[in-house]
Amino acid sequence: MQKSKSKCIGYCVTVPKRLFAFVGLWVLSHAQVPFSLINEIPYYDLDYNMAPIHISYVGANKFVILDSESQEIVLIDENKIINRSGGFGQEVESFSEPSDMIVQNLKVWISDRTENSIQQFDYSLNYIGMVLLDKTIADPFYSDILIENPFGNPYIFSKTYSEVWSLDESNWPYIDLNQYGIDGTCIIDISTDNFGNIAFLTCYNEMMMFNRYGRLMKRVRIELADPVFMFNLNYEWLVLNAKGMVNNLDGDLLVNIELRDNEMIYDVDVALQHMTVLTNRRILVYK
Repeated sequence: MQKSKSKCIGYCVTVPKRLFAFVGLWVLSHAQVPFSLINEIPYYDLDYNMAPIHISYVGANKFVILDSESQEIVLIDENKIINRSGGFGQEVESFSEPSDMIVQNLKVWISDRTENSIQQFDYSLNYIGMVLLDKTIADPFYSDILIENPFGNPYIFSKTYSEVWSLDESNWPYIDLNQYGIDGTCIIDISTDNFGNIAFLTCYNEMMMFNRYGRLMKRVRIELADPVFMFNLNYEWLVLNAKGMVNNLDGDLLVNIELRDNEMIYDVDVALQHMTVLTNRRILVYK
C-alpha cells in the first residue's frame, strides 16, 4: 500500500533537523537550573576579629573581602588569609570610610565615601592607583554604591544626591533619580547585566531598569517580601531576600539558603557562574 504524503496548504517551510537540534541546545543552556552549594567557609576560623561587609569572587576559590573592623581589604581562600591591604587613614592605600567594593577589568575597586575617591588594586591586592571624584556637583560626593559597567569604567551612586555618575568624562549625571521622585535613601541595591542595563531595587519592592544610555526602560513589581539584593545571572534577573530566598522576576523559587539562628546576609556577588553569599558567620558559594 502506498504511503500517503503529507500536504501543506499555502506557504510551506521545511525546517532542517539541525535547526531543531540547535534550538534544543539553546533551550537547555538557558533552562532554569537550581543552585547547588559547593563550598562553605567559616571565615572566623581564619581571623576571629574579622567583620566583612562586602565580598568579591576573583576565581580559583579566592575571595576579596572588605573588613569593616580593620578597614582593610583581605584576600583569602578556603584555608587561609593570603594578603591584606589598606587600613584606616588618609594616605595612599588606606581608607577613611570604605563604602563599597567591586571587581571589574581585572581590578578591585574600593570607594571611599568621605575621601571622595576610588582606589584600585590588582587581584593580589597590590596598589594600582586612585580616581578622584572631582568633577561631580558636590565635594564630597558621598559615593555609596559602585556599579559595574561592561563597556567602561564603573559608575558611582550617591544616596545623598540620588544620582549616578560615570567615571568617564562627563559633566552631568548619568542617571538622576530626582527626576522620577525617588530619594536615594530608598535604593536598596543596584546591579547591571551584560548589555549595560542598570537595575535599581527600591524600598517600594520595585525594580527600575535603565538602558545603557541612562533612559528608563521599565518598572517591575517585586513580589518577594523583604528583598535585599538584585543581580543578573545567565541573562536572568534574580532577587535575594533577607530570609535567603532567591527568586526570578516570575516568582519562581530557585534556591532557599538555610540561614542559622541570628544569621544575616551582608552581601552577594555573582561572577564566573558562581553566586557567593556573605553572611555574618560564613561564606557560601553556589553554582
